[in-house]
Amino acid sequence: MRLVILLVCLSALLFSCGGKGAMIKNIEAAEKVLVDEKGKFKIDETAAAQTIEAYKAYADKYPKDAATPGYLFKLADVHRGLQDFDSAIATWEKVYSNYPDFEKTPHAIFLSGFTYENDKKDIAKAKELYNKFLQKYPKHDLADDVQFSIDHLGMTPEQIIKQFDMKKAAEDSLKNPS
Repeated sequence: MRLVILLVCLSALLFSCGGKGAMIKNIEAAEKVLVDEKGKFKIDETAAAQTIEAYKAYADKYPKDAATPGYLFKLADVHRGLQDFDSAIATWEKVYSNYPDFEKTPHAIFLSGFTYENDKKDIAKAKELYNKFLQKYPKHDLADDVQFSIDHLGMTPEQIIKQFDMKKAAEDSLKNPS
């Protein structure tokens, strides 16, 4: 807890001194508190708030900087980790609307759709985003996963398994007619 308080004070000092380098160091310090020794995200609301503010400050001050879409993408991940799904989606939307050439822009569209589908239970919005993904990135590595998601929207894992079992049984009966 002392480390978190120290980082909050340090970040206030760094923000007041300004400068891109200081902001990047602040982000790096905040990120270190958000992960454990194994690199896994840990839920610490104070550290998360610190990291969120560091990402936002950088993106606001340097919207055209090459690092900004990456920080926004990470910001969305932190929001999602805190189950703040609306903020995560809004941040991914900033990424895919404002940074179309960023390497993770397709992921931002996919993750928005995934979050609408699985967390917000808004199937229509999920389908809209999945279709947007396929329209823009039909050859992307995630395209098959997105198509699978569209084909199984609204289905429980049990329903998907049952559908696979039925399909396999039908294929088997065609191969081995009795």
